[in-house]
Amino acid sequence: MLPVLVASLMALLAAPASGQELCGTKSLCKEMTTCAEAKYFLDQCGLGRLDADNDGIPCESVCGKSDATMAARMNAQPFAAPSADGSPFHGRLRNRRTALPLRRSEPMLDLRVEISPAAIDEMKLRLTRALPDVKSSHRVEGLARGLGFRTYAAMKAQALTPASSPGADATGFCEYLADQGFFVDGIHFYRAVGAAALAQVMEREPQLSYWGYHVGPPKRRPDGKWESALEHQDRFRSERELLKSESVVDEFLLALGLVQRITPTQTIRGGTGSYRLKHVAEKSSCRLPCGVEIQPQYVANGTLIVAAVYAGFRYKTHIDARGYEGVNVTFNMSKAAVDDLDRMIRGRAA
Repeated sequence: MLPVLVASLMALLAAPASGQELCGTKSLCKEMTTCAEAKYFLDQCGLGRLDADNDGIPCESVCGKSDATMAARMNAQPFAAPSADGSPFHGRLRNRRTALPLRRSEPMLDLRVEISPAAIDEMKLRLTRALPDVKSSHRVEGLARGLGFRTYAAMKAQALTPASSPGADATGFCEYLADQGFFVDGIHFYRAVGAAALAQVMEREPQLSYWGYHVGPPKRRPDGKWESALEHQDRFRSERELLKSESVVDEFLLALGLVQRITPTQTIRGGTGSYRLKHVAEKSSCRLPCGVEIQPQYVANGTLIVAAVYAGFRYKTHIDARGYEGVNVTFNMSKAAVDDLDRMIRGRAA
């Protein structure tokens, strides 16, 4: 009986904290990883020592010295107490060698863009359309800080040197604009960067369209005749233009959030088709800093392919019975990993 009691006591002591049980696990500003966490320990745990000057702003080294900066940082990196088991993972791996851990929530999106004059112009254009009330100089300076540059001039200088692809983090964007008196949604920053990244992939992949790889074989016209070669090419150009539309950027970010959860393999395999993955993406969601989450929505086959190419995957086209390349492609992904992700998101696997 005694060994059982000892084992139970040890298990309780080893159990991770959750909710109010977090109180007491940290007490110093140097232990806080985000402003939202510091605010949680101040408000929920009554750790007055975190707010030495009693101005409501804890740990100024983490949260800054103004309410605007604190609000921007809390919005950029929200804090959630761990679940009862203290782990972001759940479930079992069906294939431990190739499958991915099953997460309770989606991982944060890793979005990067190659800095070039064209990319800067694309991002500026998107931000101008989305935030017309924000002063132009504030928009571009915020954009630079979101991409890790100290100033807009530094970002422009980088565009003239060998290519670099800094990570996009809307925290700097949100903070800078908040300091100027503009409280904006970080999604505008991510849409601007996403549009530039999407355009760069399209430049490298001239055969991609909203439909997928090209647009498939010729179709019959309403009069029953087949499309001519010229009509077929016109349809491709039209579908490719759709891939450049503003509404597609959210599809791209959502699809990117999905494919980034899959590890590339050496070979391109069956069971990893773009059409299947695009349906999985439509049921998923994607978390972004600045308190943004892209909800499930329609994702085109071509958008999924662009996202996968951007994420570093290779693809293979397939010839149909008539000798045309189909719109769907397969990727260098593990089928077992795709199955596990499909099962987690849609509750099934092919």
